[in-house]
Amino acid sequence: MGVPLGEFLRQSPALIASLIDNGLRADQIDGVLSKVREDKIRDENYWGQAARRGQCVILGFSVFDVSKIFPGLEILKGSDWTPKQKTEFLLKIRLSGSGMEKFSAAFPTVKAWVANEGWTTAQAVSYLTALSLSYSKFDPVDVRLILARSGFDGASQAQLLTDLVDSRVYRAQNAEPQFLEPFLHFLKARSWSTQDVFDVLSRVAKNCGDATFSQLPALGDLIRTLEHQNWSPGEVKDLVFAFTENSSSSPKDLFYTLKGYIPWLEAGGWGRPDILWFLKQLSAKTQDEFHAALGVFRGFSAYTLPGEQFSVAKQFMTIMDNCNPYNRAQVLNLLRDQGALFREMGREHFSAHLEFYAAIMARWPRIGYSVMSNLMEATMDGIVPKDIASSRESILKFIERTHGFNSVHYQAYLVEGDGFLAQINEYAQRILDEDFSIQDAQALVRKYDRSVPGHPRRGPGHGYMDPDYRPPSEGQKFLLGLIQRVSPTSGVSFARDGQIGDLLRKVLQAGDLRSHIPAAWRGLVSTFEMSRGAMDLKPGEQLDPQGNIKSLLEQFRFEPGEQEPSHGDLAEAMVAYLVSGRDPAEGQRLRQILFKRAAASEELREKLAKITELDFTSLTILEEIFSDADSLPKFLKEAFDHVPRGRGLVTQMGAVGDLVGDAEGLVKQIKKLAQNRKMPAERRKEILTNLLKVYKPEGVRLKILSRPDLPQEMKQEIEAVMGEKPDLTPREIIEELLQEPRRRIEAEKNKFQFQNQGVQKIGLRAVKGPAFGLHGFLSGVCIAPDIELWKDPNFKLLAITDENESQALGYIHVYEKVIMGKKYLTLPGINPSAEYVGAFNRKQSEELFKKLMVGVREFAEAGGYEGVYIPTSSGIHSNRGYIQEAIQKAGYPTKAMPEVNWNHLPSPYPFSEVYVVWEDKGEAVPGK
Repeated sequence: MGVPLGEFLRQSPALIASLIDNGLRADQIDGVLSKVREDKIRDENYWGQAARRGQCVILGFSVFDVSKIFPGLEILKGSDWTPKQKTEFLLKIRLSGSGMEKFSAAFPTVKAWVANEGWTTAQAVSYLTALSLSYSKFDPVDVRLILARSGFDGASQAQLLTDLVDSRVYRAQNAEPQFLEPFLHFLKARSWSTQDVFDVLSRVAKNCGDATFSQLPALGDLIRTLEHQNWSPGEVKDLVFAFTENSSSSPKDLFYTLKGYIPWLEAGGWGRPDILWFLKQLSAKTQDEFHAALGVFRGFSAYTLPGEQFSVAKQFMTIMDNCNPYNRAQVLNLLRDQGALFREMGREHFSAHLEFYAAIMARWPRIGYSVMSNLMEATMDGIVPKDIASSRESILKFIERTHGFNSVHYQAYLVEGDGFLAQINEYAQRILDEDFSIQDAQALVRKYDRSVPGHPRRGPGHGYMDPDYRPPSEGQKFLLGLIQRVSPTSGVSFARDGQIGDLLRKVLQAGDLRSHIPAAWRGLVSTFEMSRGAMDLKPGEQLDPQGNIKSLLEQFRFEPGEQEPSHGDLAEAMVAYLVSGRDPAEGQRLRQILFKRAAASEELREKLAKITELDFTSLTILEEIFSDADSLPKFLKEAFDHVPRGRGLVTQMGAVGDLVGDAEGLVKQIKKLAQNRKMPAERRKEILTNLLKVYKPEGVRLKILSRPDLPQEMKQEIEAVMGEKPDLTPREIIEELLQEPRRRIEAEKNKFQFQNQGVQKIGLRAVKGPAFGLHGFLSGVCIAPDIELWKDPNFKLLAITDENESQALGYIHVYEKVIMGKKYLTLPGINPSAEYVGAFNRKQSEELFKKLMVGVREFAEAGGYEGVYIPTSSGIHSNRGYIQEAIQKAGYPTKAMPEVNWNHLPSPYPFSEVYVVWEDKGEAVPGK
């Protein structure tokens, strides 16, 4: 229930006064309040919505929360915490009412621990901060007593309790500490030192939170198993430390596998140091990857010469270490499914091939899986020889020069040498110059065409046959390789295996569409310069030191045997979250289901597979997963289909608007409702809510409540409905749910700075030759397979190009709209590739956008267009977050226009409200 805004305004000075009373300086107070603003609001529209709800329009939380904050601030005032400690505490918990409530309840107990148990104030601050942010429900008093009885001093107690509650992921598998004391006695009986016991318990606690207690019996069984297999105490401790280091290496069930696997390795002649090394390497992987890797490696024994097993193990681990948590399973499946190839090449060649794959994965981790898969196929076809040593250097040189491995190109390269690479570069320039016709494409297909032997193979990384996959001919492979030389597939592409080849066939069938480009645009190249460089970590910064991003990524991963959540599961979690009053624990549960639901989709699985090491580009890809309207927000929007409307859960999809006219129609409905006294009061309230919630309260008061002919009783009911906190819109709830992960990603991106490496000449070219029918796979947009859009004469492309490398860097979708006989350009998609802008910060992205708009205006004026418009919807105008921000910052005026229906797949995205970039009235474009 909301509180009137005036009530807040009376209380807010007291809140700020409390911060002053706590000794915070003006800059510290401003920092705390600014952090709350940053958390709660991302755009100016929130303020008006918050005011209508009676929420704080200065700080971003309700007065109800304020009432919980004051007791905590009073305790802080009476504590021995320094102003700096208080400021850091408030910055971390962001003055949340629930956080301060937990703090208030726990403070007296922790204060006593500081006084009597050897805790320092700093340790108390650390623990209380973690506790205030946690969802943990176990009793810390009992746990501290157990730790004290086991000889842990105050510092160790503070650290372990902090670790147990510090997990941001809600676990609650078993928050009862009954297993803790027996486990500590178990380790003490094995002469483990207090420090060793602390280290292993802390490792499990840091990774498992309060689920640690449920892990301890399994961990004890693992230790017993190793002892029964005659491992020395030092070796046991070494392996246990390894298996508790990684957050995903839960000890549960591992000892069952190890019990049978260690004797198998010993029977193969492995010494204990080699076994320990191998298992420690595997322990860093997730539990399901651990089991899968053991199975794959065991299968390698059929292809390995005696004495080479440990050498093969080292190459295998090199491959694994250069995967990421999302493509590692694909790589394991690929290696598992190559039995026919490995048998064909024979034991004498297997080790050399595996070593070659390891070298490729280490050198090109981002494209390594694709290269390795294509190499295996080429080896099976006899293009790559069994004796790989004879071809190793030529293949590596080819991969380096072409940024991939296309078997048909490689065969031509073997025949023609460097001259073939020069020919490929010449074709690339012709494609960009729109001097590459449908006849040229078909001629290349015919020249290199021959049947592909065998049956349709599996799509890379999939354990099932891709229904869209049709094996391309050799000529189509050649053409695809050429196109991807000019317009490479992005790491954020929505492409599925087989979809690219299938779309190429449709593009060729569509014919030559270069005539769709206005004559005045042909040969026109608008160029400008941009800094070339990379985003590097700032000096002294450490990437993801607390594992926040790692933890976030792991929530997209499936545990062994875990079922994919259904659409209904997600909708049910959404309802539970809303019914609970948006309880944080229910919100975390909803996000967990959302992440698993999304990770099971083809599109997001492909994107996640591109996140290798944590770098700026990977963070950009992850950011787009959270912000792109066709990624996580899309799944949340779909969940709203099953959320009841008008029951205090969620409002209609539209925005609240003004009540225009005399409102006679609405008055008639309200009077009719008032006359129906047989209707239950709850049902009447529901109908009344639905009638009024689409209008702003001031309009209702002016045009409804002021009428003398409306019964007083009905006016009171209307006042009651308006006095309730309005329902949130789906957009607001989506923002609320995804806000915290976005903030984590943004915090890591802010640790990077741009390192200038020279100047790059960028071009803007109008293109619609056959090679550009695959434009969407570089842009990373969901409309990529929309062949009907491609065939539409109103649809045109402006390619963003690297003029020095003759390669596209992204595209601008251009859709022509005729209004009252005049032509206008709309831009429903401004999408430089994620890899290109992944090296840019906000300022550079804004500079790029401004320069692109200067070029677009040049094309518009040359083609005789009356204006250039950008759809106001961020879900349409760009998939790149920084470009969306640049559009917002440009300050363009908005206007309504006749609805533009432009695309078909995956669903129509019509628009009728646009930003006016330029109209033929002399306005300047930013940057001109």
